Amino acid sequence: MRCAVASLLLLSGFTAAKIAAIDNSALHTFASPVSVLGSNVLFLALMIIASKYTYPARHNRRALSYVGRNILMVGALLLAWGFGFVWGMPGMSTTATVYAVLFGMEKYVYCPLTSFVEPIRADL
Repeated sequence: MRCAVASLLLLSGFTAAKIAAIDNSALHTFASPVSVLGSNVLFLALMIIASKYTYPARHNRRALSYVGRNILMVGALLLAWGFGFVWGMPGMSTTATVYAVLFGMEKYVYCPLTSFVEPIRADL
């Protein structure tokens, strides 16, 4: 959780600098690596948090439910797409796309396929 907060703060700072059009050579040098690696850390942490097998502690009443954690992940992906495409940060939007596919694949694994697919009969 701490790494998600740290990467969120780092991404928020760089996104705010990009929106405010702060032109600094040091910020420009690190903009692409922070956009890609900060997004990787954030989305990986959120995928772990949103996993079906990550249960909140029983004594922690402020912990989000499974649905709440998944809404948090989808919201972060949508915000990263929005900021990445609108403000010209392709590393953030591309990383959000990759993690959206991984997130969808993870949730697809949880679906019981036996209720959707007819078994193949051998006596035909």
